[in-house]
Amino acid sequence: MAVWNYSSKEVSEEDLDKALKAVREACFKCGKEMHSDDCSIHKLVVEIQSLRGSKEG
Repeated sequence: MAVWNYSSKEVSEEDLDKALKAVREACFKCGKEMHSDDCSIHKLVVEIQSLRGSKEG
């Protein structure tokens, strides 16, 4: 299981999927012309996705 570093909580693949779905629903869909890598929603998506590759245990 991956570990969410802000709470040291283990999160399952299902937890990651649910979180990604919720964050993507919150996205404002700025589009390529207006999107910025500084977007906090984008940063969170990238961080959650990176947990999939960093499973411990």
